[in-house]
Amino acid sequence: MSPPSNPIKTLLDRGVAFHRDGHLLDAEASYRQAIAIGAGALAHDLLGVILTEGGRPDAAEREFRRALIHEPAFVSALGHRGNAFAARSHWSASVACYRRALTVAGPDPLWLRNLGGALIGCGDAARS
Repeated sequence: MSPPSNPIKTLLDRGVAFHRDGHLLDAEASYRQAIAIGAGALAHDLLGVILTEGGRPDAAEREFRRALIHEPAFVSALGHRGNAFAARSHWSASVACYRRALTVAGPDPLWLRNLGGALIGCGDAARS
């Protein structure tokens, strides 16, 4: 007898496969289906990434915020939320997100690099 399937995991795995293959609309649909049946922070984070890549940073930021409601210290959502703010040139909000991600996770090269870019964006690189 095979173990029972987990529909949320199945939808998230399907979304990741679609994303990897460049099928952003299909990935988005899979993540939205997972969210509709109770998926939490990870599904909102993954959906936010898709929305950012698809040029919808406002909608993406809302998904990252929802992920953080589920899991306030979710480093991926903190950093990705910074990316969504950066995509709209909201540099101070972006800086705050990257700093929070670094506080939670410690020195991570990705978030450090993104923090540097955001500081440059807001003209604060020399001060910090």
